[in-house]
Amino acid sequence: MSEQRNGKAKGKVNFLDLDALNVSLGKFKVNGVEYDVMPLTLEGFINLNALPDELDEEGEDDDVNADKMDRALDVFQQVLPEVPKDEWKKLTISQLNSLMEWVNKLGNEEISKNSTPRRRAARSR
Repeated sequence: MSEQRNGKAKGKVNFLDLDALNVSLGKFKVNGVEYDVMPLTLEGFINLNALPDELDEEGEDDDVNADKMDRALDVFQQVLPEVPKDEWKKLTISQLNSLMEWVNKLGNEEISKNSTPRRRAARSR
């Protein structure tokens, strides 16, 4: 039961520390350097989902391809901000695909972990 002090109810204070949720999902190593995989931001999520359509846009000249490369690198850096842009350019397609699949798996596991209680509650109604 809450106390009354100076006419105001004194009760429980609710607090959510969002910083505590922003922890590394894992680490990966490339060229001898370890990098943290942080949870995807809303901006990164939107840009990552839009990237395939942007890369499929028509245009074959060098300027268009350079723009596509820069756009892809910008999105990758939003997903894994610790990795310098120059390091992204050195990755092989196999390394890039493996990294993106692994990061996607980590992200999906994080989403599942955080949404499980709500799903259980919804199913029990």
